[in-house]
Amino acid sequence: MTQAQATTQLHDYLATNPQASVMYRASDMIFNIHSDASYLNEPNGRSRVEGFYFLGSISLPTQPIILNGAIHVTCSVIKFTVTSAAEAELGALFLNCREGTNIRLILEETGYEGAGRMA
Repeated sequence: MTQAQATTQLHDYLATNPQASVMYRASDMIFNIHSDASYLNEPNGRSRVEGFYFLGSISLPTQPIILNGAIHVTCSVIKFTVTSAAEAELGALFLNCREGTNIRLILEETGYEGAGRMA
């Protein structure tokens, strides 16, 4: 994507969503990663990986997780061809956890106490 295309896309988004904002709510501040993959939707049989990293609440069966604004978002293409959607999801989980360990280390080194508990 060229810079002109990216600028046009940003202007289109801002014109369509004039009230867009990032919402932060009180939470347990537990490091969470939501991982996802889409199977065989890229050229040459590749799959796409997405990850949403945020500090939110502990996952409980009776309550939804409090979603705060992202501290990191990743979106990439798996460099190898997987043979099933389950493999794509497992690849996404591996890539997101590998990236998440770096963020967790940064949180620990800056004195954040809740970084050791990953939901």
